[in-house]
This record gives sequence, C-alpha cells and structure tokens, in this order.
Amino acid sequence: MASRRHEQEHEESSLQAAEAELSSARIVLESIKEEGLRFTTSIERTRRETARVTDEIPRLTEQEKAASAQLEDDAEAAEKEKTLTETENRRAMSDAENIDAEIAAAEQRIRESERHEFTIPRFEYEYLTGRAEVVHAVAEMKAAAAEAWTEARRTSEEIAMRAEAIERELGEASAADAEVTNTPRRPVEARGSGSAATTRMEKSRRMSSSSKPRAPSSNVKRKRRVLTLNCLKLLAGKCRGQN
Repeated sequence: MASRRHEQEHEESSLQAAEAELSSARIVLESIKEEGLRFTTSIERTRRETARVTDEIPRLTEQEKAASAQLEDDAEAAEKEKTLTETENRRAMSDAENIDAEIAAAEQRIRESERHEFTIPRFEYEYLTGRAEVVHAVAEMKAAAAEAWTEARRTSEEIAMRAEAIERELGEASAADAEVTNTPRRPVEARGSGSAATTRMEKSRRMSSSSKPRAPSSNVKRKRRVLTLNCLKLLAGKCRGQN
C-alpha cells in the first residue's frame, strides 16, 4: 500500500516535471517563432531596399554619365578659352615688343643720323613715335563725331520746329491780310443829283478797282521780313555753334 502511494507520488512529480518542461519548451518555441518572424520581416525589408537600390543604380549611372560629359565639356571649353587668352596675350606682347623695337630702331637711327648726318623721313618717325596715340586719337574723333551727329540732329529738329512755327505764323498773317482785303467797303453815296452815265462810270470804276488783288499790307510784309531774318539768324548761330 505504501509502495503504491510512493509510486503515485513519484509519477505525479514526474508528470509535473514533464509539464514544466513542456511549458518551458512552448515558451522557447514561441520565442523562436517571434525571432523567426522578426528575421523574416528584416529579410523582407532588406529585399525591398535591395530592389530599390537596384532600380536606383541605372538612374544614378545616367546622372554620373551626364555629369561626366558636362564636366568634360566645361573642361574643354575652359581649355579653349585659356588657349585663346594665351594666344591673345602672346600676340599683344609680340605687338608691344615689335612697337618697342621699332621705336628703339627709329631712335637709334635718329641718334645715328645726328652723328653721321643720316636722315629718315619725318612721317616715319612720327608714325613710329605716335603709333600709341593713334588709337586714342581715333577714339576721340569717333566720340566727337558721335557728339556732333547728335548735336546736328537736335539742331535740325529745332530748325524744323522753328520753320513750322514761322510757316504757321506766316499763314496766319496771310489769312489775316486776306480777311482784311476781302472786307467789303461801304459805298459812298453820291450827293446831289448826278447823271445816270456818271453813276454807271463810277460803279464800273469801283468794280474794276475792287476786282484787282491787293498787295499785302506793310504790316504783313514787315512781319514776314522779321521772321525771315530771325530764321536766318537762327541758322547762322547753329552753324557757328557746330563749327
């Protein structure tokens, strides 16, 4: 009886131990499952990142090629610009050296001519010594010509405006004179009783005298003469100012 109880207790303790191991195994299994899920998620994320990088590589490659081509073009353009600048600098230095050499040779010839009574044409010396001032003189001449052209254009515009004003004033004066000329005169009534023949002769004489065009009045002539003189004075003053 006691041995049987002892066996039951032993079996119960064994069963409890087995259940405890089973529970522990279940916990470990759950932990393994969670770890596997995390690992799977990490693998999926890594796969997506790898696919994105794979898709990004061609675009980056094209950008790199374009940047390299642009860099090569810029480098080639810079090299050409550098070469052109160096060529221009060498040409300018060569021209300066040639000018200096020509001036030195001219001065040497002048000194030799003073000692040996050897002369060179004056225009050659002036050309060689004054070559540096030629560009400056030409620039001043161009600037003066441009300024003179501008002044002449402004003067011509002013003269045209003055001429229009003078023509307008002359037209107004002519219109006023014509208005005065065309104003009918009141006929003077004959006093007394004249003959019919005398009356007809007087009417005919008045009609013939009124049909002739009257000369411009002295005021209009004087005004035209004054305006013409003013215009001539203006033109003469502008011409003197340009000279």
